[in-house]
Formats: sequence, structure tokens, C-alpha cells
Amino acid sequence: MKIEQLERFLVVADCLNFTTAAEKLYVGQSTISRQIAALEEELGVPLLIRGSRNVELTSAGKVLKKEAADILKEIDQMKEKVAAAGRGTSGQLKIATIPAHIPELSSLQEYCAKAYPNLRIFFNKSSYDEIYTQLDHGDYDLGITFSFWLQDNPAYETMDLCKEPFNVVCSRKHWAAAYEKSGVYMDQLRDEEFYFGRDAIYLVRHPYDFANPVVSNPSKENPFSSMTDMLMQLNIVNGVAVLPQVVADSIAFNLPHVPILDKDLEHHITMVWRKDNLSPSLARFLEVARKKINESGPHKKKQK
Repeated sequence: MKIEQLERFLVVADCLNFTTAAEKLYVGQSTISRQIAALEEELGVPLLIRGSRNVELTSAGKVLKKEAADILKEIDQMKEKVAAAGRGTSGQLKIATIPAHIPELSSLQEYCAKAYPNLRIFFNKSSYDEIYTQLDHGDYDLGITFSFWLQDNPAYETMDLCKEPFNVVCSRKHWAAAYEKSGVYMDQLRDEEFYFGRDAIYLVRHPYDFANPVVSNPSKENPFSSMTDMLMQLNIVNGVAVLPQVVADSIAFNLPHVPILDKDLEHHITMVWRKDNLSPSLARFLEVARKKINESGPHKKKQK
């Protein structure tokens, strides 16, 4: 059974006249007659009662008229869905992101939903060192990470989403807490003990990643097995930690976040993807991202 047979049968079923149907379809009467006869032979039942001038539908013909209309409608819908997926206006996009709430990413998702409401976006929190592996394996289309964790790899492209400041996290009894609104320079913290989380998820495993001589030789390096242990130590006025603001916001709710004012410590939250990823959904998302970033710019976050 061919789609063309069903389409032509429906025209005859509506017109109940071979001549009129032939005129509408711009084909000969004999062609239509042969196709419907072949359809009847395949189904094993008569579909039409043929008269000298007009035709009538049999009971089987009436059933086929309804079913064929539904089938052709579903086929049209399927074609549109496939075409939309090919254009990237529907389908899905899988994003692996650092384990922190990023307001700019949420805003971009809303922006994309307005442009392509049928494009579904799925997020999964991932550690920094796993994102590239997940992209290489095709598990995700796009990665969201910090610019200082980007690999120098020609197989990838990147786009900065927004600027991201560092914050000092400390006890409320620590002297730096008094600068929670105004911020501090790293040089003011020269005599402090700096703590860094053991896991790459918690930012920097080596102090020189900050590219700042003040913290090139911290008095304590990776002393804790978890971020929770480190925060508890900070809470009793022992040392300070330096974290990206989004990480500090996500894990250190009860401790002051003091903005760092050094311009050379600014970095970006960055989108990264493989150049050979031909996903239309990724192309549409990046199109929207470029438009939004061009409108607003990868702005610096407001200091708290």
C-alpha cells in the first residue's frame, strides 16, 4: 500500500466521481481506476460501488476513508517533526555544566525557549575534568566550565557566556568579612592561610592557577578531604578560601563572600563544544547565545 494510493482514494471518496477526481489530480481516469483496483486487491475487499456516472463507498470504503485521512495526517505531522529536527527548531540538546547555579545560563535557556519552544534542553552537573570526556564520547553536545579549565585543543570551539569574579570565603569573625560589600585586593591577604579543595570540582588544585604571586606559596595546600571540611575550618576563623562567585554562592551560604578586586583574577564561564558536532539543535542554541551575548555582552557580575 502506497501513500499515493491512499491520497488518490481519498479524492475519489470525496468527489464520488472518477472524472472530477481525475481533473483535481491532473491524471487520467484510467490511472486512478488502476490504483484503486490495486488497493482493493491488496485489501481483499471492494471499496467502491461503481455506477455509470458516479460511485458509492462500500462499508469497507467508508472505514478506509476515515483511517486513511488519519494516517495521512500523522504522516504530515511526522514529516514536519523530522524537518523541524533537521533545522534544529525541535529535538534535544544535552548540556554538561559545572556544579553551580549560573543565572546567565538560566536566562539563556529562557531566551532560547522563546525562539525555539520545541527545543528541549537537558542539563547535567559534571566535574570539570569529566566534561571534555563526555563531549568526546557524544554523551553531551555542550559543556559549561570556567575559562581557566579550558583545554588547548583544536578539536573544540568556545564562547564566553559571562565574566565571573573570585570571592574570598571566610568566617564572619574574620577581619575580611568587614569588606563583604566593598571587596579586597589579594595583597591585603598576603599573611593569610589559603585553603583549596582537594577535588577539581572545588576550583583550583594548585595555587599558581591564580597567576598571582601573593598565593604562590600558601601555608596549607589541599588539607581537606571535602569542601564541607574546609568550610567548617573557615567557620572557626582559620584561614580563607578563594572560589568563583557561583561556586561560593552554591556551597557557602552561611559564610561571607568578599569580592576580590584584582582585575587580573577575573575569568569567564565559558561554553565549549566539539567542532565536528553537527547537531542542528546545538547550532540553533549557539545562534541564540551569540545573539543574546551580542545584545548584552558577556558582562561582569555585580559584586555582592
